[in-house]
Amino acid sequence: MTATISARAAGTPNGHSTNAPAVRAAKGKRKSATPTLDAVLAGQGKPGKPIDPIQHALVGEAQIETRSIPADALVPIAPPEIVTITAPRFQRAAIKISGIAPYVQHKFSEKARKIMEENMMAGSRGKNVRKAKAPRKFEEEYEAAMHLTADGHHGIPAPGFRSAMISACRLVGFSRPMARLSVFVEADGYDAESGMPLVFLEGEPRVFQAPVRIGLTTSTVWRPMWEQWSCTLRLRWDADQFTAADIANLVTRAGGQVGVGEGRPDSKNSDGLGYGLWEIVK
Repeated sequence: MTATISARAAGTPNGHSTNAPAVRAAKGKRKSATPTLDAVLAGQGKPGKPIDPIQHALVGEAQIETRSIPADALVPIAPPEIVTITAPRFQRAAIKISGIAPYVQHKFSEKARKIMEENMMAGSRGKNVRKAKAPRKFEEEYEAAMHLTADGHHGIPAPGFRSAMISACRLVGFSRPMARLSVFVEADGYDAESGMPLVFLEGEPRVFQAPVRIGLTTSTVWRPMWEQWSCTLRLRWDADQFTAADIANLVTRAGGQVGVGEGRPDSKNSDGLGYGLWEIVK
């Protein structure tokens, strides 16, 4: 006997089955093998007749809702953007500068570094030991404050000139992070003790005695000072960011408004003494 099932899922409009045993048998078969969604949707429409936007297909006792997507709701996927990375265009130049104010140098001495290292290695035990204060040797402090190469050349830290140029970018609105990636000062040599990159310094130093305040204590220090000095800066820069004229103007601004060394106008610890300024030698 063939079971007859109406559109209300195995029930007649009045809710009574026309053949209850057959209906129960048909329902048992549906529970054991539930049609897939694709199979249900495939039987929703007739050939040549579109499916309504919202249709309800009754599968056993489960109700599945299908919706069509309007064409204007589809967002086209943009093709991937192709990024071309060009090779850097570096340019180089050597610029001679001459000091227009004294240059004062203060290298962190090897002796001070060793004392600090010993205190760190002693840990908390070293804090409880009161050591006798040794007499100061100002001549040794003066010599230790100089940057010297292994063959005896005096030098100014190359990063000091580079930092001055990068700091001067604030005056013209150029991005400092971009400048850090675009302008470089090449070293003529390296400090024999610390390995600091140096630009060779021309001139003769003299002893500069100055009072200093360290915390609540006032003391005096001896530092090397060059009253007449000059250097040759060997510069390398990204030509996509700076022109040769830009670099010359940047060196001029750094020399007249930023400076290098102790007492420079752009010092982080004070308003400076006007030391460490320069101009380009024409």
